[in-house]
Amino acid sequence: MKREEKKKLTRAKILATAEKMFSDKGIKKTDIREIAKSSGVSVVTFYKYFASKEELLTEITIKKLTEVASLIKLNLATSTDDVMSTMKRIDDLVESHTSNLHNAEFDEFMNIAFFSNPEVIAAQEAMTKDIVTAVYEQLKKTNQLQDGVTLEAMLMYVDMIVQYSRLPKNRGILGPHPRHAHTNLEQEVLNILMYGLIKKSGWEKTNSRL
Repeated sequence: MKREEKKKLTRAKILATAEKMFSDKGIKKTDIREIAKSSGVSVVTFYKYFASKEELLTEITIKKLTEVASLIKLNLATSTDDVMSTMKRIDDLVESHTSNLHNAEFDEFMNIAFFSNPEVIAAQEAMTKDIVTAVYEQLKKTNQLQDGVTLEAMLMYVDMIVQYSRLPKNRGILGPHPRHAHTNLEQEVLNILMYGLIKKSGWEKTNSRL
C-alpha cells in the first residue's frame, strides 16, 4: 500500500473512531488517548493528523455536512415528488445521517461552530448552495417552479436568511435543531420561500401539507 493511501486510511479510521466515541460517551468524557488507542495509533501519531479535539470535531462536522449534501443531491436527482415530499425527504435524510451525534455537547459545539468557525461556515455555505441548487433543479424538472424564478434569486434569498440568522441577536432562532422539526418561525420562513417558488396552481395543496 502506498504511503499516501495509508495516511488517508489512518485519518479516516481516527475520524470514524472519534465520531463513535463522541456519540457513545460524549465529547468531554472522550479523551484523545482513548481515541488514539481505539484507532490503533499512538498519541504522537494522532497529533500528526489532528492538533486538538476541536480540530477533530471540526473535521467530523464538515464531513457530515458534505455527506448530507451529497445524499440530498443524489436523492433529488431521481425524484419526481411534489415540493412538500421533497422537503420532508431532506429532513429525513439529515436526521438519519446525523442522529448518531445527537447529544447536548455536540449540539452546543455545532451551534457555536456554525457562527464562529470559518471552516464550518464555509462548509455550511457550500452545502446550502448545493442543496438549494438541487431543490431548484427538482422543482424545475417536475414543472412546479413558478415562471421567472431564477437560481440566482433563490440562492440570494436563502443566503439572506442564513446571514440574518448569524447576527448576534438572532443566534439560535434558525440555527441547527437536529432533534426537532421546524420551529414556528422556521415554518413561516419556509412557507414564504415556497410561496415565491411554486406555481400558484399547486400552492394551496402544498400549503395544506406544510
